[in-house]
Amino acid sequence: MNWHLLYNTTTGQSVSIGTVIADPLPAGLTALPLTDEQGEGLQNGSFIWDAATRSLIPTPPPSVTAAEWVEQHLTSTQLHALSDLRLSLVMAGKPLGPNMQALRDWTSQLIVASAADPSPRPDWTPAPCTYEQASAEAVAALQA
Repeated sequence: MNWHLLYNTTTGQSVSIGTVIADPLPAGLTALPLTDEQGEGLQNGSFIWDAATRSLIPTPPPSVTAAEWVEQHLTSTQLHALSDLRLSLVMAGKPLGPNMQALRDWTSQLIVASAADPSPRPDWTPAPCTYEQASAEAVAALQA
């Protein structure tokens, strides 16, 4: 397709996006040709128009609290299960594996950062591994 973004030539504000544009364009509008990826990205929300720079930029991630961020990676049931597995490893005298330790460190860092500033942020550190990886590692260590 031939995508175009129409914007106000003076202000840079987006007016319209589409595959069909008027010819000739109304005065005061500029048509910016877009790739299919850019046009579809504007439609699906993965790109936004920045009027100040007159360019497309990736949509920034939403701001969330540390608790909301953790919930996006681990359910409360998974957190409790990991806590139980960690306790079982300690009681059995077995060391935490690298995945269990990494998740423990990750949640601790989020708690400390959130305690210092509970404001929502868009830039929390991703989880170092999945629940499945950490729990499988712990169960294998307990069975060994």
